[in-house]
Amino acid sequence: MPTASSISDKLLLEWAPKFAAATMTLLLRLCRVTIIGRRYHDQIRNRRQSVLLSSWHFAFPVLVDYFRDQGGLVMVSRSRDGEFAARTLHQLGYLTVRGSSHRGGAQALKEMLRLIRRGHSGGFVADGSQGPPEVAQKGILLLARYTQAPVLPLSAAARPSVRLPSWDRTLLPLPLARVVLAFGAPIWVPAQTDDQGLEQKRSQLERALKELTRRAEAVLNGKPDR
Repeated sequence: MPTASSISDKLLLEWAPKFAAATMTLLLRLCRVTIIGRRYHDQIRNRRQSVLLSSWHFAFPVLVDYFRDQGGLVMVSRSRDGEFAARTLHQLGYLTVRGSSHRGGAQALKEMLRLIRRGHSGGFVADGSQGPPEVAQKGILLLARYTQAPVLPLSAAARPSVRLPSWDRTLLPLPLARVVLAFGAPIWVPAQTDDQGLEQKRSQLERALKELTRRAEAVLNGKPDR
């Protein structure tokens, strides 16, 4: 017989993602969005091949509404929090693959590989589901090597905003905030790249994301983008 706790959990997972998706959409639709690196952004909009978008975990809520309803792939952990995130993403038109570097990662990467080769694009948090924050991991670069799809780094900044007391200090814009999205040049990983070359690409992605975050914050401070 279902317990009160199990019924409560079921209702929470049924309705909370719908509320979260609607709230996120409303909040971000009230923001003013500025894009830097427009030419890279336009490459996404006009793409004829799969693209692997990569950002820091903290920027995920800002970016997820912007790319909604395009059938993009997102890898989500198998945890309870991951279940909530997956259901919220489904409300926003994303496809999800369950797994992380800590649990089910190899199987999830295989499924992502299959779907990307079929023409889907994907979004990935470079620092993974549990961090450490702003340290790039190699998963997305392995996918890039196997699929020959480019990795497109992007980051975000917003003001006014709050940073949650989570491991990644999640960024949440406040109503009527100004949001800056910063796109960088694509990173290609040749099929013959060895482990040393993969580490170089990982370092390149990490540097690119840190630089894009800096540029987005500079634009918020009134400085022209270089």
